[in-house]
Amino acid sequence: QILEDVAGERYHELMSIQSLISQEINENLVGKEFDVLVEARDREDNSVVAGRSYREAPEVDGQIYIENDSESSEGDIVRVKVSAGFAYDVVAERI
Repeated sequence: QILEDVAGERYHELMSIQSLISQEINENLVGKEFDVLVEARDREDNSVVAGRSYREAPEVDGQIYIENDSESSEGDIVRVKVSAGFAYDVVAERI
């Protein structure tokens, strides 16, 4: 057994490292194309929808945010090109 504060420190250190790994993987997706299942429209910006490709598990992984998409509805499958990668999510444009 280890002290709770030591466990907490180790957890945060590992999560920080994993965040950097995830960001690197997502940054390497820039320029790649995917089919995305549209799941929701952004409440604050009506031109952005959120969805996932075959790579993202629901409620576990990040999402793909599709910018400048006022046409898609929930349930649509759209082709996108990734324009930016972040620690947990990616941004894409509909093509």
